Amino acid sequence: MNDETNQYLPRFLREQGDADAPTSQSWSQEDYADLIHPDDASALQKLNAVPGLKSSFEKFASATVEPMYRGEALGNNIKLDFDQIGEYYNLLPPICEKFGIASIPDLFLEMSPIPNAYTFGASRPFIVISSGLLEYMTVDEVQLVLAHECGHILCHHPLYNMMIAAYDSGFAKFLPMLPRIDRPLLYAWKRASEFSADRAMLAFAGNPEKAMRVIIRLSAGGHRFTNDINIDVYKKQIEEYYALSQTLSLQSMMQKFLKIFSFRPFASIRSHEFTKWSKTPKFSLLSRKIGTYDPRCPKCGAAMQRNTNICVNGHFS
Repeated sequence: MNDETNQYLPRFLREQGDADAPTSQSWSQEDYADLIHPDDASALQKLNAVPGLKSSFEKFASATVEPMYRGEALGNNIKLDFDQIGEYYNLLPPICEKFGIASIPDLFLEMSPIPNAYTFGASRPFIVISSGLLEYMTVDEVQLVLAHECGHILCHHPLYNMMIAAYDSGFAKFLPMLPRIDRPLLYAWKRASEFSADRAMLAFAGNPEKAMRVIIRLSAGGHRFTNDINIDVYKKQIEEYYALSQTLSLQSMMQKFLKIFSFRPFASIRSHEFTKWSKTPKFSLLSRKIGTYDPRCPKCGAAMQRNTNICVNGHFS
């Protein structure tokens, strides 16, 4: 792992000998570094090149922005626990155990019909999920969303999520030590960060089609509309859009323009990126280490026989 990648890892993964540092029984520092998508690392490098941005924000965030948004969550949402809507809270500890996150983040439920989840808090991360997310997704899919949010924690994203919130809300104006920054630069990082968090979701899922179901729900709605989505047809749509977005054409430029002020990359690009990563040895290694690897036959979707390239229905892959 080189120094450039190392600087984007959370402190507990960079520093050895920290008495309070969480440990993973299976993943190494290099494994965690492999979660970070190259676009994420590149965008963070550009953000951190803004003079004084990171150092100034880190200095004041723990005393201002972080407690402000934690207070909002405590004051306006429902904090989940084993005894408070435990069906969903209980999904989080196993993720933290597999990812080596020693302190389970606080989990809040907010009322919103829009399916959503986000993570704030650099020193003490917390996760917020919406009621719309629970309406749209199965319990297993909600757990994958939580794995995605834990991926943000592993990649040290909550600090920059708070930075975006501070600038967007206008709160940054009350922190005169913060430099001016072009909003599209922040948004470009935010979009790229989703690719890294999706890798964590995929490693926990162990199978790209499980992760893709989450993206499909977010694209088209709940079970009534999306239970019968044909994955093979959707994959063709993904490749069609990806080909369009990568061409040197006016259409490609228009697609880039659409994304300038968007927080998230388009669903097709997210699906393309984690599907591509799912074909790498690193994905199979990481998901095997945490016991979630679940290879499926590309022809029929059935489980593969152990240590073979033959599915239970006899197809070769």
